Amino acid sequence: MVGDLRARTGAMGLRPWCARRQPESGARLVVTLIMATVLTATACTSRQLPPEPTPPATSPTPTQPTPIETTAEEPAALPETPVEMQRDDDIGAAAAAGYFLDLFPYVMGTGDTARWDEISAQDCGFCSSVRDDVQAVFASGGRFTGGALTHEPGNVLGRNDMLGGYTVEISYTVEEGTELDAAGTVIDALPEEKATVYVDTVYSSNGWTLVEVSLERGAAVYVP
Repeated sequence: MVGDLRARTGAMGLRPWCARRQPESGARLVVTLIMATVLTATACTSRQLPPEPTPPATSPTPTQPTPIETTAEEPAALPETPVEMQRDDDIGAAAAAGYFLDLFPYVMGTGDTARWDEISAQDCGFCSSVRDDVQAVFASGGRFTGGALTHEPGNVLGRNDMLGGYTVEISYTVEEGTELDAAGTVIDALPEEKATVYVDTVYSSNGWTLVEVSLERGAAVYVP
C-alpha cells in the first residue's frame, strides 16, 4: 500500500490511483469593510446641537481561517484467528491463508506489525517488504486510510510432501485507499484492486506460518 506494493514486493498490493486533482485548500476568504456616516439633525429645538464626534478609525479584526474538519476512521480491529487454524490439514491451510490476507489491512491501517511478525517466516520476502514499508510510513507520522480487503475462500492446490507445506490459491479485492503524510495531505492515491494470489503456508508446533505470497502459480513454493 506504500506507493505500489505489487511492484515493491512482487506480490499482492495496491496499485496507485491515477493522479487526481487535489481539492482547493479552502474557499478564498474575502473581507469587505463598509464605512458609513449617519448624520442626524433635530428640528424640535431652535438651538443647534453640537455635531456628534467622529469615532476614531479602527483596524478590522483579522478573520481566522476556518479549520477543515476531517472524519476520523474507526480503528481497525485485529482479526480473530479461525478455529480451523488449529488443524494441520488442507482445511487448516485454507483458513490460514485467509487469515493472513485478513491481517494485511489491519497492519496497513494501524502500523502494528507485532502479529504480522509472529506469523511470518524469516525469509518471507513479501512479509518483510510489507513490514518495512508500513513501519517507514508510520515512523514519519504518516498513515493509510481505506483499503478494506475481502477475499474468496481459499482453494488448496495440494500438499508438498517433501517440504510439508501447502499452496493456497485465493482471489481478493482491495478497496480504494490513500497514503497520508504527517500533515494529513494525500501523497499517494491507491485504486481498487482485484487479483488472485498464491499463498504458501506450512504448519509446525508454533502453528501456521506465512512462507511467501506470489502472483504466479509457478512461483509458489509448495505447488506439488
